[in-house]
Amino acid sequence: MQQDLSIRRYAVGDEPGILKLFAEVFGRNRTAGEWYWQYNDNPWGGGWPVVGVTGNEIVAHYGVARGDLCLRGRRIEAGQSGDAMVRSGMRRNGYCARLMDYCYQLTAADGLKATYGVPNRLSYPGLVRYSGWCKIVNLSYFFFRIGFGKLWGSGPDRVFKCLGGVSSALRMRARRLRHRGDFEISVSSSLPDGLEDLLRNKRTYEVLALWKDPQYLRWRYESHPDVTYLFHTVRTGGIPRALLITRDCGNAIAICDLIHRDNDEVPSLLLLDHIVNYYARSSAQKIEFYGHDAGFFRFVFTSCGFRSIPFSPLVFGGRVFSDPDLDKVFLLPDSWNIAYGDTDVI
Repeated sequence: MQQDLSIRRYAVGDEPGILKLFAEVFGRNRTAGEWYWQYNDNPWGGGWPVVGVTGNEIVAHYGVARGDLCLRGRRIEAGQSGDAMVRSGMRRNGYCARLMDYCYQLTAADGLKATYGVPNRLSYPGLVRYSGWCKIVNLSYFFFRIGFGKLWGSGPDRVFKCLGGVSSALRMRARRLRHRGDFEISVSSSLPDGLEDLLRNKRTYEVLALWKDPQYLRWRYESHPDVTYLFHTVRTGGIPRALLITRDCGNAIAICDLIHRDNDEVPSLLLLDHIVNYYARSSAQKIEFYGHDAGFFRFVFTSCGFRSIPFSPLVFGGRVFSDPDLDKVFLLPDSWNIAYGDTDVI
Protein backbone atom coordinates (compact mmCIF):
# COMPACT_ATOMS: atom_id res chain seq x y z
CA MET A 1 0.00 0.00 0.00
CA GLN A 2 1.35 3.40 -1.00
CA GLN A 3 2.26 5.70 1.86
CA ASP A 4 2.50 9.49 1.85
CA LEU A 5 6.03 10.46 0.89
CA SER A 6 7.47 13.91 1.47
CA ILE A 7 10.39 14.72 -0.85
CA ARG A 8 12.91 17.38 0.01
CA ARG A 9 16.55 18.31 -0.40
CA TYR A 10 19.02 16.81 2.06
CA ALA A 11 19.53 18.78 5.26
CA VAL A 12 22.28 18.57 7.88
CA GLY A 13 21.29 15.87 10.34
CA ASP A 14 19.90 13.50 7.70
CA GLU A 15 23.13 11.46 7.57
CA PRO A 16 22.20 8.76 10.14
CA GLY A 17 18.92 8.02 8.36
CA ILE A 18 20.62 7.95 4.95
CA LEU A 19 23.38 5.61 6.16
CA LYS A 20 20.86 3.31 7.83
CA LEU A 21 18.89 3.08 4.59
CA PHE A 22 22.11 2.48 2.62
CA ALA A 23 22.99 -0.48 4.86
CA GLU A 24 19.49 -1.93 4.48
CA VAL A 25 19.40 -1.61 0.69
CA PHE A 26 23.00 -2.38 -0.31
CA GLY A 27 24.04 -4.65 2.55
CA ARG A 28 27.17 -2.77 3.57
CA ASN A 29 27.94 -0.02 6.02
CA ARG A 30 29.01 3.37 4.78
CA THR A 31 30.62 6.07 6.88
CA ALA A 32 29.25 9.56 7.24
CA GLY A 33 32.65 10.85 6.15
CA GLU A 34 32.48 9.05 2.81
CA TRP A 35 28.95 10.23 2.10
CA TYR A 36 29.79 13.82 3.02
CA TRP A 37 33.00 13.69 0.96
CA GLN A 38 31.04 12.56 -2.12
CA TYR A 39 28.20 15.05 -1.97
CA ASN A 40 29.53 18.07 -0.09
CA ASP A 41 33.33 18.20 -0.26
CA ASN A 42 33.73 18.17 -4.04
CA PRO A 43 36.03 21.06 -5.07
CA TRP A 44 33.68 21.94 -7.93
CA GLY A 45 30.74 22.46 -5.59
CA GLY A 46 28.20 20.63 -3.49
CA GLY A 47 25.89 17.98 -4.89
CA TRP A 48 22.15 17.51 -5.03
CA PRO A 49 21.13 14.70 -2.65
CA VAL A 50 17.38 14.42 -1.99
CA VAL A 51 15.45 12.25 0.46
CA GLY A 52 11.99 10.77 0.73
CA VAL A 53 10.47 10.90 4.21
CA THR A 54 7.46 9.23 5.80
CA GLY A 55 6.76 10.59 9.25
CA ASN A 56 10.23 11.39 10.56
CA GLU A 57 11.97 8.48 8.83
CA ILE A 58 14.07 8.58 5.66
CA VAL A 59 12.86 5.75 3.41
CA ALA A 60 14.23 6.84 0.03
CA HIS A 61 17.27 8.66 -1.31
CA TYR A 62 18.76 9.76 -4.61
CA GLY A 63 21.75 11.97 -5.28
CA VAL A 64 23.71 13.68 -7.99
CA ALA A 65 27.29 14.59 -7.10
CA ARG A 66 29.14 17.27 -9.00
CA GLY A 67 31.29 15.78 -11.76
CA ASP A 68 32.09 18.03 -14.73
CA LEU A 69 32.76 16.71 -18.22
CA CYS A 70 35.36 17.58 -20.82
CA LEU A 71 33.93 18.02 -24.33
CA ARG A 72 36.75 18.53 -26.84
CA GLY A 73 38.67 20.50 -24.24
CA ARG A 74 35.66 22.52 -23.11
CA ARG A 75 34.42 22.16 -19.56
CA ILE A 76 30.76 21.15 -19.19
CA GLU A 77 28.93 21.42 -15.87
CA ALA A 78 27.57 17.95 -15.13
CA GLY A 79 26.86 15.53 -12.29
CA GLN A 80 27.26 11.87 -11.44
CA SER A 81 24.15 9.98 -10.41
CA GLY A 82 24.35 7.72 -7.39
CA ASP A 83 22.76 6.03 -4.38
CA ALA A 84 19.23 5.56 -5.71
CA MET A 85 17.50 3.56 -2.97
CA VAL A 86 14.04 2.88 -1.60
CA ARG A 87 13.29 0.77 1.46
CA SER A 88 12.25 -2.80 0.79
CA GLY A 89 8.47 -3.17 0.87
CA MET A 90 7.96 0.38 -0.43
CA ARG A 91 9.26 -0.12 -3.95
CA ARG A 92 7.22 -0.18 -7.15
CA ASN A 93 5.24 2.85 -5.98
CA GLY A 94 7.05 5.35 -8.19
CA TYR A 95 8.97 6.85 -5.27
CA CYS A 96 12.36 6.65 -6.96
CA ALA A 97 11.03 8.32 -10.11
CA ARG A 98 9.60 11.15 -8.01
CA LEU A 99 12.92 11.64 -6.23
CA MET A 100 14.81 11.73 -9.54
CA ASP A 101 12.36 14.21 -11.03
CA TYR A 102 12.70 16.48 -8.01
CA CYS A 103 16.50 16.15 -8.04
CA TYR A 104 16.72 17.02 -11.74
CA GLN A 105 14.64 20.13 -11.14
CA LEU A 106 17.31 21.24 -8.67
CA THR A 107 20.20 20.44 -10.99
CA ALA A 108 18.55 22.19 -13.93
CA ALA A 109 17.98 25.29 -11.83
CA ASP A 110 21.70 25.30 -11.01
CA GLY A 111 22.73 25.01 -14.65
CA LEU A 112 23.81 21.38 -14.96
CA LYS A 113 23.95 20.21 -18.57
CA ALA A 114 23.96 16.42 -18.05
CA THR A 115 24.05 13.54 -15.62
CA TYR A 116 25.76 10.17 -15.98
CA GLY A 117 26.73 7.14 -13.94
CA VAL A 118 26.82 3.39 -13.45
CA PRO A 119 23.45 2.54 -11.88
CA ASN A 120 22.83 -0.73 -10.09
CA ARG A 121 20.31 -3.30 -11.29
CA LEU A 122 17.56 -1.96 -9.02
CA SER A 123 17.75 1.67 -10.14
CA TYR A 124 18.66 1.23 -13.82
CA PRO A 125 15.12 0.37 -15.08
CA GLY A 126 13.66 3.40 -13.32
CA LEU A 127 16.30 5.72 -14.73
CA VAL A 128 15.52 4.52 -18.25
CA ARG A 129 11.75 4.34 -17.92
CA TYR A 130 11.01 7.48 -15.93
CA SER A 131 14.03 9.78 -16.05
CA GLY A 132 15.07 9.86 -19.71
CA TRP A 133 18.31 7.93 -19.31
CA CYS A 134 19.88 5.92 -22.12
CA LYS A 135 22.49 3.21 -22.00
CA ILE A 136 25.75 4.30 -23.58
CA VAL A 137 28.04 1.28 -23.20
CA ASN A 138 28.96 -1.72 -21.09
CA LEU A 139 32.42 -1.06 -19.68
CA SER A 140 34.96 -3.64 -20.78
CA TYR A 141 36.67 -5.77 -18.16
CA PHE A 142 40.43 -6.38 -18.24
CA PHE A 143 42.20 -8.67 -15.79
CA PHE A 144 45.59 -10.25 -15.20
CA ARG A 145 45.82 -13.39 -13.06
CA ILE A 146 48.79 -13.08 -10.65
CA GLY A 147 47.87 -15.94 -8.33
CA PHE A 148 46.03 -19.24 -8.08
CA GLY A 149 45.83 -19.53 -4.31
CA LYS A 150 42.32 -20.95 -4.21
CA LEU A 151 43.18 -23.60 -6.76
CA TRP A 152 46.72 -24.60 -5.76
CA GLY A 153 47.12 -23.51 -2.15
CA SER A 154 49.49 -20.97 -0.61
CA GLY A 155 52.81 -22.77 -1.32
CA PRO A 156 52.47 -23.22 -5.10
CA ASP A 157 50.82 -19.78 -5.25
CA ARG A 158 53.95 -18.14 -3.82
CA VAL A 159 56.11 -19.95 -6.36
CA PHE A 160 53.81 -18.90 -9.21
CA LYS A 161 53.89 -15.28 -8.04
CA CYS A 162 57.65 -15.29 -7.77
CA LEU A 163 57.97 -16.59 -11.32
CA GLY A 164 55.38 -14.09 -12.52
CA GLY A 165 57.27 -11.24 -10.89
CA VAL A 166 60.52 -12.30 -12.57
CA SER A 167 58.74 -12.58 -15.93
CA SER A 168 57.16 -9.12 -15.66
CA ALA A 169 60.48 -7.59 -14.57
CA LEU A 170 62.24 -9.09 -17.59
CA ARG A 171 59.44 -7.92 -19.89
CA MET A 172 59.69 -4.39 -18.49
CA ARG A 173 63.47 -4.36 -18.92
CA ALA A 174 63.16 -5.56 -22.52
CA ARG A 175 60.58 -2.90 -23.27
CA ARG A 176 62.86 -0.21 -21.82
CA LEU A 177 65.77 -1.39 -23.96
CA ARG A 178 63.63 -1.58 -27.09
CA HIS A 179 62.35 1.97 -26.77
CA ARG A 180 65.58 3.43 -25.37
CA GLY A 181 63.83 6.05 -23.27
CA ASP A 182 65.03 7.60 -20.04
CA PHE A 183 62.00 6.29 -18.14
CA GLU A 184 61.73 6.60 -14.36
CA ILE A 185 58.84 5.08 -12.41
CA SER A 186 57.86 6.25 -8.93
CA VAL A 187 55.16 5.17 -6.48
CA SER A 188 53.55 7.49 -3.92
CA SER A 189 50.53 7.67 -1.64
CA SER A 190 49.94 11.32 -2.54
CA LEU A 191 49.29 12.92 -5.88
CA PRO A 192 52.64 13.65 -7.59
CA ASP A 193 53.59 17.18 -8.55
CA GLY A 194 53.87 18.50 -12.08
CA LEU A 195 50.73 16.93 -13.56
CA GLU A 196 49.15 20.11 -14.93
CA ASP A 197 50.69 19.82 -18.40
CA LEU A 198 49.97 16.08 -18.62
CA LEU A 199 46.31 16.58 -17.76
CA ARG A 200 45.96 19.61 -20.02
CA ASN A 201 47.46 17.67 -22.92
CA LYS A 202 45.20 14.70 -22.22
CA ARG A 203 42.08 16.87 -22.35
CA THR A 204 42.97 18.04 -25.85
CA TYR A 205 42.83 14.42 -27.07
CA GLU A 206 39.42 13.64 -25.58
CA VAL A 207 36.09 13.94 -27.34
CA LEU A 208 34.20 13.28 -24.10
CA ALA A 209 35.48 12.38 -20.65
CA LEU A 210 35.42 13.56 -17.06
CA TRP A 211 37.17 16.86 -16.52
CA LYS A 212 40.38 15.97 -14.66
CA ASP A 213 42.75 18.46 -13.14
CA PRO A 214 45.04 18.15 -10.08
CA GLN A 215 42.33 19.58 -7.82
CA TYR A 216 39.86 16.90 -8.91
CA LEU A 217 42.37 14.03 -8.63
CA ARG A 218 43.45 15.18 -5.19
CA TRP A 219 39.84 15.19 -4.01
CA ARG A 220 38.86 11.96 -5.75
CA TYR A 221 41.77 9.84 -4.56
CA GLU A 222 44.11 11.49 -2.09
CA SER A 223 41.34 13.00 0.07
CA HIS A 224 39.05 9.97 0.20
CA PRO A 225 38.23 9.51 3.90
CA ASP A 226 38.10 5.71 3.94
CA VAL A 227 40.30 4.38 1.12
CA THR A 228 44.02 4.63 0.33
CA TYR A 229 45.13 4.79 -3.30
CA LEU A 230 48.61 4.60 -4.79
CA PHE A 231 49.90 6.77 -7.62
CA HIS A 232 52.32 5.20 -10.10
CA THR A 233 54.02 7.76 -12.35
CA VAL A 234 56.38 7.32 -15.27
CA ARG A 235 58.61 10.28 -16.18
CA THR A 236 61.13 11.11 -18.86
CA GLY A 237 63.55 13.89 -18.04
CA GLY A 238 61.56 14.55 -14.87
CA ILE A 239 58.34 15.24 -16.84
CA PRO A 240 55.30 13.02 -16.14
CA ARG A 241 54.32 10.99 -19.18
CA ALA A 242 51.63 8.77 -17.68
CA LEU A 243 49.87 8.23 -14.37
CA LEU A 244 48.25 5.02 -13.11
CA ILE A 245 46.19 4.88 -9.90
CA THR A 246 45.57 1.67 -7.94
CA ARG A 247 43.59 0.47 -4.95
CA ASP A 248 44.36 -2.69 -3.00
CA CYS A 249 41.04 -4.51 -2.50
CA GLY A 250 42.57 -7.60 -0.88
CA ASN A 251 41.90 -10.37 -3.34
CA ALA A 252 42.18 -7.98 -6.29
CA ILE A 253 44.17 -4.90 -7.20
CA ALA A 254 41.93 -2.35 -8.90
CA ILE A 255 43.44 -0.09 -11.55
CA CYS A 256 41.28 2.99 -11.13
CA ASP A 257 42.70 5.19 -13.86
CA LEU A 258 45.35 5.31 -16.56
CA ILE A 259 46.10 8.82 -17.80
CA HIS A 260 48.59 9.16 -20.62
CA ARG A 261 50.07 11.97 -22.69
CA ASP A 262 49.82 12.37 -26.47
CA ASN A 263 48.19 8.92 -26.82
CA ASP A 264 51.76 7.58 -26.51
CA GLU A 265 51.44 3.91 -25.62
CA VAL A 266 55.01 3.26 -24.40
CA PRO A 267 54.74 4.91 -20.93
CA SER A 268 51.41 3.15 -20.36
CA LEU A 269 52.86 -0.22 -21.35
CA LEU A 270 55.77 0.32 -18.96
CA LEU A 271 53.39 1.23 -16.15
CA LEU A 272 51.28 -1.88 -16.67
CA ASP A 273 54.40 -4.08 -16.69
CA HIS A 274 55.46 -2.30 -13.50
CA ILE A 275 52.06 -2.90 -11.86
CA VAL A 276 52.23 -6.63 -12.51
CA ASN A 277 55.74 -6.76 -11.06
CA TYR A 278 54.90 -4.46 -8.11
CA TYR A 279 51.96 -6.56 -6.92
CA ALA A 280 53.35 -9.99 -7.83
CA ARG A 281 54.29 -10.69 -4.20
CA SER A 282 51.13 -9.24 -2.65
CA SER A 283 48.26 -11.34 -1.35
CA ALA A 284 46.10 -10.33 -4.33
CA GLN A 285 45.13 -12.94 -6.91
CA LYS A 286 44.44 -10.66 -9.86
CA ILE A 287 44.73 -7.14 -11.21
CA GLU A 288 41.61 -5.73 -12.82
CA PHE A 289 40.32 -2.69 -14.67
CA TYR A 290 36.96 -1.61 -16.05
CA GLY A 291 36.85 1.02 -18.74
CA HIS A 292 35.99 2.10 -22.25
CA ASP A 293 37.53 4.29 -24.92
CA ALA A 294 38.04 4.19 -28.69
CA GLY A 295 40.70 1.48 -28.48
CA PHE A 296 43.72 2.65 -26.48
CA PHE A 297 42.77 0.73 -23.33
CA ARG A 298 42.26 -2.49 -25.23
CA PHE A 299 45.59 -2.15 -27.02
CA VAL A 300 47.79 -1.45 -23.99
CA PHE A 301 46.11 -3.90 -21.59
CA THR A 302 46.08 -6.83 -23.98
CA SER A 303 49.66 -6.03 -25.09
CA CYS A 304 50.70 -6.52 -21.45
CA GLY A 305 48.98 -9.89 -21.13
CA PHE A 306 45.64 -8.82 -19.67
CA ARG A 307 42.61 -10.79 -20.74
CA SER A 308 39.63 -8.81 -22.01
CA ILE A 309 35.88 -9.35 -21.62
CA PRO A 310 33.89 -6.77 -23.61
CA PHE A 311 30.65 -6.97 -21.60
CA SER A 312 30.85 -6.41 -17.85
CA PRO A 313 28.13 -5.80 -15.22
CA LEU A 314 29.02 -2.09 -15.21
CA VAL A 315 26.59 -0.32 -17.53
CA PHE A 316 27.44 3.30 -18.21
CA GLY A 317 24.59 5.64 -19.13
CA GLY A 318 23.08 9.08 -18.64
CA ARG A 319 21.10 11.90 -20.17
CA VAL A 320 21.66 15.42 -21.46
CA PHE A 321 19.58 18.26 -20.08
CA SER A 322 20.58 21.25 -22.17
CA ASP A 323 23.63 21.40 -24.44
CA PRO A 324 23.22 20.84 -28.21
CA ASP A 325 26.94 20.13 -28.80
CA LEU A 326 27.04 17.60 -25.97
CA ASP A 327 23.80 16.02 -27.18
CA LYS A 328 25.39 15.19 -30.55
CA VAL A 329 28.06 12.91 -29.11
CA PHE A 330 26.72 11.87 -25.70
CA LEU A 331 25.23 8.55 -26.81
CA LEU A 332 28.14 7.58 -29.10
CA PRO A 333 30.17 5.00 -27.12
CA ASP A 334 33.50 5.70 -28.81
CA SER A 335 33.25 9.38 -27.97
CA TRP A 336 33.83 8.47 -24.35
CA ASN A 337 36.93 7.79 -22.27
CA ILE A 338 35.68 6.21 -19.04
CA ALA A 339 37.88 4.57 -16.41
CA TYR A 340 37.01 2.44 -13.38
CA GLY A 341 37.68 5.31 -10.97
CA ASP A 342 35.29 7.59 -12.86
CA THR A 343 32.48 5.51 -11.41
CA ASP A 344 31.32 5.55 -7.79
CA VAL A 345 31.95 1.84 -7.18
CA ILE A 346 35.68 1.73 -6.45
